[in-house]
Amino acid sequence: MRWALGMELRRSPLRWWLPPLIAVYLLFLFGRSRGWVGVWPQTSAAAQVPMILLTPALAAGAAWSASRTARNRAEEQLSALPRPGWAVDGVHLLAIVLLGLVPLAVGAASAFAVTYAESGAGWIWPEYLVLAVAVLVISVSMGQLAGRLLPWRITPVLVGVVNYLGLAALDNTALELFVLSGPPSEEVSWRALAARLAVAAALVTVALVAPELLRATPSVRVDWSVTALGAAVVVLVSALAVQLNGERLMRERTPVVATCAGSEPEVCLWPENQKYLAEAVSMTQRLAAAVRGLSEVPTTVYEEGLRPGQNRAGLVTVGSGDSAFAYSLAGAFPLGEVQQCPDDERNQAFETLLVWRASRAVGNGRPLPMSPGHSGPVLDDVQRVLRMDEDGQRRWLTESMSMLRRPCGT
Repeated sequence: MRWALGMELRRSPLRWWLPPLIAVYLLFLFGRSRGWVGVWPQTSAAAQVPMILLTPALAAGAAWSASRTARNRAEEQLSALPRPGWAVDGVHLLAIVLLGLVPLAVGAASAFAVTYAESGAGWIWPEYLVLAVAVLVISVSMGQLAGRLLPWRITPVLVGVVNYLGLAALDNTALELFVLSGPPSEEVSWRALAARLAVAAALVTVALVAPELLRATPSVRVDWSVTALGAAVVVLVSALAVQLNGERLMRERTPVVATCAGSEPEVCLWPENQKYLAEAVSMTQRLAAAVRGLSEVPTTVYEEGLRPGQNRAGLVTVGSGDSAFAYSLAGAFPLGEVQQCPDDERNQAFETLLVWRASRAVGNGRPLPMSPGHSGPVLDDVQRVLRMDEDGQRRWLTESMSMLRRPCGT
């Protein structure tokens, strides 16, 4: 077995593709975003994202390698081997999986090394890597099966395209196989992960047994392989049923002891987001100073997920950039009894107040767009207000709050 595996690894064409696959992995990992650096759950999630690009290539490679017996017209030689056909195919599948683990290992080690230098609390979240391995096995098994059953030259291309489109189609569904972000407030459901591992195991069984059944003569087809194939189908259907029953891949994490700093208001974040704490405290203090005496200031600002069931007031989101935090902070400071009216003037005044709050939290004297490309009269109004001195801005804030609190129609 060890000798056969070593020979399979040496002669696999995928070994020549490892350097470019590793390069693609690292380029995607570090080029897509650097926001995960220093946050362990985000780093662990980011380490599996590049497999979105690699698994189609590995599935195509598995299909090409698996079809070589038919391309070389060596079916009779394969049947004459002392080992059963499923064992030969199993060695081939294992070799492709091991080669596919190399880019994952190199990329994950690089990501963990970078985060280790800047990390706060925590450590690697292994469930994200287990998920990546499950997706790798699923993809390679599909490629292996397609290559053995459809040994055409176009098969690897079709497998790669179908694999990529399938992964994209499953995103944000009950059968999703990737996560694009790993906020500390969420974690991978081990039940959902177990279902995906069961799917991977079932597909491995199908990939090894189905070609064996098709090669066998009718007199010997009803044997252990039929039982194995039937068991794999049962496992596959059961795992899919678990997912379709509502068990999503990500679930809310049980709250832990928060990391807090500052006062009036105090800011409390998930321990894994400690690197954002100093800037979060500074932005919170700037906004508190701007509205104190004219609007309610919460005693404590919590990151989302730390206080289950709490309403939006006092909750913030970090880790998505200063703009996202500033706007979540602007909404975390209560506005009081603001009247919701179908009034364009009031709606613009409310949006202006929100943008002004976020801009004061950032504190650079410029209006903060809600999103890239955001422009219009609201930003112009905020720019005009920000040019006023502090007393002028407080008078404007008093007038705006008074207008928003008046009954509708007045």
